Amino acid sequence: MQRVYCDRDHYTDEHRRLLNDIAKTFWNPGTPEQRRATYGTRADLFEMVDSPERADLYVLTMKWPHYVEHGLTELALRSLARAREARKPFVVFCVGDSPANFPANGNDIHVFESSGYQSRHHQRIHGMPPFFEDPLPAACGDTVRVRDKQPLPLIGFCGQAGSSLARHAVRAARIQARKAQWRLKRSPWEPTPFEHTWFRQRVLDTFARSSAVTTQYVLRTKYRAGIQSAATRNDLVERSRREFVDNVLDTDYTLCMRGGGNFSVRFYEALALGRIPILIDTDCAIPFRDRVDWHRYIPWIDARDLNDAPQIVADFHARLTAAEFRDLQLACRQLWVERLSADGFYTHFAEHFN
Repeated sequence: MQRVYCDRDHYTDEHRRLLNDIAKTFWNPGTPEQRRATYGTRADLFEMVDSPERADLYVLTMKWPHYVEHGLTELALRSLARAREARKPFVVFCVGDSPANFPANGNDIHVFESSGYQSRHHQRIHGMPPFFEDPLPAACGDTVRVRDKQPLPLIGFCGQAGSSLARHAVRAARIQARKAQWRLKRSPWEPTPFEHTWFRQRVLDTFARSSAVTTQYVLRTKYRAGIQSAATRNDLVERSRREFVDNVLDTDYTLCMRGGGNFSVRFYEALALGRIPILIDTDCAIPFRDRVDWHRYIPWIDARDLNDAPQIVADFHARLTAAEFRDLQLACRQLWVERLSADGFYTHFAEHFN
C-alpha cells in the first residue's frame, strides 16, 4: 500500500472533476465498501496521510490543467518545494490533448499524461492510458471473439481522417495560428505539430495501396461522426459507435495513430476488445514502456518508417502461427485488463517509482 499526501487546501467541491484520481477515491463521504464499489482497487492500494513526511508520494492535488487554467502554477510549484523539503517523489497528473510541459525540471518529478512526448527528459514522463468502461461485455458478452489467421492481415480503421484540400487548408491555418500564440507565450497549451487528420489519411492511404495487406475502413469527416453527447457516443445503440466496434472486431489489426493529442484512444479500445493495434509512433508516451515488451504484442512502427509500415505488419503477421495469432488476441485483452484498465494501471502504479 502506498501512502499519499495531497494539499487539501487546493481542493473545492466545485472543481472535483479535476481532482486527482487517488484523492478522489478518499475525499468523499462514502464507506470503504462504497469506495471500493465506485473506485475499484484504488480503495485498497493507497492510504491518504496528513503530512509529506509520512508519505511515500507527494501528489499534486488537482490535475495539471486546473492550475494552468486558473492561474495557479505558483501554487503547484510551492507544493513541489514542500515535496523536495520532505525528499518525496512529486507526482503530477495531466489530462487533455496537450502535453503538460510542467514548469520545473528534475528526476523527482513524475508526470503522468496521455499526450506526452517520450523523448522529453525535463522530468520523468510516464504514459497514462485513458480510462473507459470495459467495452467487451456489451460487444461480445465478456468473451473475446477470437479471429482465425488468414494469409494476409486485414487492417481496420473507423474514424476521422482528411477529406478535402479545403478542409485541410483551414485546419492547417488554425494550427499555425495556435503555434504562433504558443511561441509568443499567449497560449498555455502547446498545439499539435501538424494537421492530424491529413496525417491519418497519409497512413491510411499507405496501407490501402499496399498488396502486402488488405484494408477495411470507415472514414468520417467529423470526430466521433459529429456525436456530441458523451453518454450517447459510447453506447452501442448509437450507430457510429456500433460501426466503430464492429470494425475493430471484424478485422485482425486496428490502425492507431495520434489525433489532436499525441495518443490514440482506439489503441486501448482495440486491446480491450481483444484485437492487435498497430501503433504509428509519433514519440508517444506509452504506459509501462520499460515494463512491457510491447513489440511482442503489437506492430510498433516509427512514423519515420511509414512507407515500410505495411510490410512491417505483413512480416509481423507471417511470423505468427495460427495458434499464436489466436493466443495473441487473448494476450492483448489480458494486457489491457492487467495494466491499462483503471484497476490494472493503479495496481501497478508503484512500479513507476522503483
